[in-house]
Amino acid sequence: MTKSFTIYRSSAGSGKTRTLAKEYIRLALATDASGFRHILAVTFTNKATQEMKQRILEYLADFAAGRSNNLTQELKSELQFTDQQLRKKSADVLSLILHRYSQFSVSTIDAFFQRVIRSFTREAGLLGNFRLELDNDLVLDEVIAALLDELGPDHQQLTEWVVRFSRDRLEEGSSWNITQSLKDFAREIFNEDFKIVEERVLGVTKETHQEVMKNLRADCATFRAVMKKKADEALAILAAEGLTVEDFNFKDIGTAYSYFRTFSEGNYVGTRGARLQAYLAGAEAWAKKNSKGNHMRTVAEAQLLPILRAMAAHDEQYGKDFHTAEVILKNYYAFGLLAEITHKLQHYKSENNLMLLADAPQFLQRLIRDSDTPFIYEKVGSWFNHYLIDEFQDTSRLQWENFVPLLSEAADQHHENLIVGDVKQSIYRWRGGDLQLLQRDVVQRFGGERVNVQALDRNFRSAGHIVAFNNRFFAAAAKLVSREVEDEFPAQVYTDVAQQVSKWPEAGYVRIEFLEEDEGDWKESVLKQLPRWLEELHAQGIALSDIAILVRENQEGQRIAYFLLQHQQSPEAKPDFRYDVVSNDSLRLDSAWSVNVLTTAFLFLKNPEDRIARAQLAFELAGDASRDLFEKARKNELADFIPEEFILG
Repeated sequence: MTKSFTIYRSSAGSGKTRTLAKEYIRLALATDASGFRHILAVTFTNKATQEMKQRILEYLADFAAGRSNNLTQELKSELQFTDQQLRKKSADVLSLILHRYSQFSVSTIDAFFQRVIRSFTREAGLLGNFRLELDNDLVLDEVIAALLDELGPDHQQLTEWVVRFSRDRLEEGSSWNITQSLKDFAREIFNEDFKIVEERVLGVTKETHQEVMKNLRADCATFRAVMKKKADEALAILAAEGLTVEDFNFKDIGTAYSYFRTFSEGNYVGTRGARLQAYLAGAEAWAKKNSKGNHMRTVAEAQLLPILRAMAAHDEQYGKDFHTAEVILKNYYAFGLLAEITHKLQHYKSENNLMLLADAPQFLQRLIRDSDTPFIYEKVGSWFNHYLIDEFQDTSRLQWENFVPLLSEAADQHHENLIVGDVKQSIYRWRGGDLQLLQRDVVQRFGGERVNVQALDRNFRSAGHIVAFNNRFFAAAAKLVSREVEDEFPAQVYTDVAQQVSKWPEAGYVRIEFLEEDEGDWKESVLKQLPRWLEELHAQGIALSDIAILVRENQEGQRIAYFLLQHQQSPEAKPDFRYDVVSNDSLRLDSAWSVNVLTTAFLFLKNPEDRIARAQLAFELAGDASRDLFEKARKNELADFIPEEFILG
């Protein structure tokens, strides 16, 4: 059987876009000039879409003009074209694409799904002028506002949930801004995992909430009552026999006495402690070997041990249900809030005749599952024979299930399809990506006999030493992770991590520097060393434009940009070196030293008695935040920092 499905397993810098552009052009040139209409190339961002379109058009323009590029020989060989045939066919395809640009189907996956949804407005229960909303936060603002408007005596349960939510967030040290906290929490309803159970959540009513909590509380109360009754019975026997905690071996620390007392007080303690296990084994462990101990062991053997074993048996049988009920009750407010927000979101969408883009995969899943594939094509108005999916590692499980019927139809007709992705990037879970898809599920779904797996193992972006470092580092790291988690899957995912060097085989430099653990802020230590590292690179003739500082969070990037800007104005800055930073933060006006000096000077001129403006101006001019600086500014001793003409004026 012909292998009509190709998987390109790629890595960083391995030419994913080039491969996809080449396959698109090959398929377009292999048929008549209008065949490009039946090819759909899908990626995940508008920027990637524009890059792919531009790349395809540039290649075709080169071929049509008779100019060679890095695809010329490959395409001539695979298509068995002469130079004249390649030039003529490329010119015809390019001309048709430019004249029928709307049929040039290179789009984001969201744009493709939008197109399908707009063809099924009646089936979706939407009016013809419905709005497809891309901004989830815009809708959430309205939904959360409606939720907060309902708080009060008339909605006691909802109010209790919001108060509980607020209290927990404050105890965790989160922001006091309840509106923003609720908004952040509510984003959970847009995740695919929640979408799977959304219909069931919408079926939960206020009466259901009350009934569930009532039953859970009853289960907890029943368990506590049974255990308390037995514990009270044991304590009563001890009192009647004249025995106290002092008579127990180890007294009240992990003993039967502490077990009885804890449950008698309405609390819980487990039976897994070594001492309690010894108590359960027999009466010998209950007391020391003396006259009082003999009496204790007799009472334990006859009366207390049966009670203790009965309690342990009851805990073994019902304890898990009790703990489950307790945990659910403790966190039920979260489910209640999600249910309320989901209900209000549904009402808002219905009232405003809109559909969220986040709802598209779930809606299409129901649609495609129950529909014939040709029917979907007819509704959309396009028929695709070939599907080329880029950045497949970002494809979610639901999106994949929506593509499967279309891909299956094309594969059954022996049309070529391909996907390109880097399974190693799936660990980031962008957009709900599932690494199992590219690693295993695609091959299983279509069958190994129809799938051709190829590795793009040549790096066209990085220098040789960097590629060599990555090859060794990630191979070792994958094995280490597999060993730690006792699972071969991580190592299997990274089987294709090794790349071949394409450019600069003897170039590149990797250096790793570890910081010693101390009581200080390690980020502060890094900040202090950054100027030194930049100076070392600058001394070697490396331009600032060739240096990038990567961070994990935006806040860290802002901190670095501000620090370097301040360092550049400080006495520690070397006069022959530059520390300019190009970032969103460094380009802000409030980050410019000259702007800050001027605005602070105006504030000082407006009110020379403003100590804060005076201190800020001294700081901006001196570039130093020493205690001596602010003390002089407080005393209005500014001659050391501010030009004399400014003060006299």
